[in-house]
Amino acid sequence: MKTVLFVCSGNTCRSPMAEAIFNDALDDRPRLRAIGARAISAGTFACEGAEMAKNAELALEHLGVKLPFFRHRAVPFTQELAEEADLILAMQEQHLEEIAALAPEAEGKASTLKGYANGKDGYTGSEEYDIEDPFRQPLEVYEEAAREIKELILKAMDRMEREWLGG
Repeated sequence: MKTVLFVCSGNTCRSPMAEAIFNDALDDRPRLRAIGARAISAGTFACEGAEMAKNAELALEHLGVKLPFFRHRAVPFTQELAEEADLILAMQEQHLEEIAALAPEAEGKASTLKGYANGKDGYTGSEEYDIEDPFRQPLEVYEEAAREIKELILKAMDRMEREWLGG
């Protein structure tokens, strides 16, 4: 089994969208599905149990992403979650700093989603690998973030297949 942990700040917008997009995209990735690949998500400043932003849910629906039968609830990033993950993909460079502070041993398996998808591992020190936070923005901003996340996840899955499965 391979677990990808997506991390943002509150675990109500970007990281749960990434989790849903990744898990939905597994339908078209039988090789990743065969090894038990899955995504989970957490937030470095999550209020445990907070609901997913309504606009995040709507953005996913508009992308055609099947939402899980359960309702997402925010989960704080913990050292235990970091240990469980094979790969940690953050939405911003700032999250990598927070991950390193909260779970130093996980630093070697953490990158930004945008960086990882583009072959840049670890902390780059550049905001060019950040995915902007749509929190409390209009639906269009959430939709733009969801489209960007989906595009990056598909590129990241190509890399995972090459690295994890040799091809």
